[in-house]
Amino acid sequence: MTAPPASTCVESSSRARWLPSAGLASLVGVCIFLAACGDSVATEPSRSSAIHLHSSVDLGSIFSDSGSVAFSILGENRGSDVLVLRAISRTCGCVAPVRPRTRVEPGTGFELKMRFKPKSRRGAVRYAVDVRALPALNLLKRVWVTANIVPNLTLSPSSARLSGPSGPHAKQSIRLQSGRNQVLRVLDVTGVPSGVTWTAVATAAGAVMLEVSIKRELFDQHEHFTAHIAVRVGASTVYRLVPFHLAPRLRGMWLPGGGVRLGWTAGRAFTRRLFVRLPRRNLGIGTFTASLRRAPKGAWVKLVAVRNRLLELELHVPRIRRTPEEVEAELSVSSLLLDGELRCPVSGHFLSEDS
Repeated sequence: MTAPPASTCVESSSRARWLPSAGLASLVGVCIFLAACGDSVATEPSRSSAIHLHSSVDLGSIFSDSGSVAFSILGENRGSDVLVLRAISRTCGCVAPVRPRTRVEPGTGFELKMRFKPKSRRGAVRYAVDVRALPALNLLKRVWVTANIVPNLTLSPSSARLSGPSGPHAKQSIRLQSGRNQVLRVLDVTGVPSGVTWTAVATAAGAVMLEVSIKRELFDQHEHFTAHIAVRVGASTVYRLVPFHLAPRLRGMWLPGGGVRLGWTAGRAFTRRLFVRLPRRNLGIGTFTASLRRAPKGAWVKLVAVRNRLLELELHVPRIRRTPEEVEAELSVSSLLLDGELRCPVSGHFLSEDS
């Protein structure tokens, strides 16, 4: 066997000497890369553990036509670094942040404001929101947003104002209408005082009429209350609030009752105190107004005080010089909180100074 040329041996020898050095360099590069990756991987868990968030946000029942529903993801930065956070929805564009990024100082709480658009969605929904840290958008936490999208339910009227009845009860009808003509069933009405009764009467597909009856005594005891109505719409239970405002009639009694008979003398001023018994307590004087009709020129009436269900007024007639004449005036009182107007005839005649 002939020996290979020397040049080949030298080349082979040099190649043998080069290959280990190249492999060493590659190995060093790989080690540096892995070390860098190891640092990166080690940093994110520390940041992730520094962020405290609830894993889910439940928005409850939302009407399908509610527009944009605002909610917040609350958390706390328990680490020692300043974080710039961004919330990104992974599954649906209907969930979006209000602000693109939020800066959070160490040891402080934060609020990621979000909005959800339920339009064209039905039933139970669940969307994932990733909370990431800038600039690399590394994932810190994942939050699940849940909601139950229910059909729209409109009320007519949305609030009820009732006047004090002349009979034993006051009645109000409330119509509930579903947007998709689904079957409605009133389950319960709560939050109403004793003396309020209700009856549900189905009128048509997707609608129901609620008849509410309120005893007259309640108008003297309550100014308002809010009825919580639970309605079954298809397979979902929807809750609606209906505020009721009770306005008793101003059916007080003048003291003296039946009218005021006055006699005043021409050339002399005249002042008299009058009282009205009110239907209930806790009525401020600022809620009343008083006026005179067909009174002598310059005459006026003013409110003085409200004490123990008595409204005190002062009637004043200025110094007037005129011939004797019979006067038929009218004093009226009204209230912002009470319906109706209380009127009292004020009759009198002028007397000469010699009378």
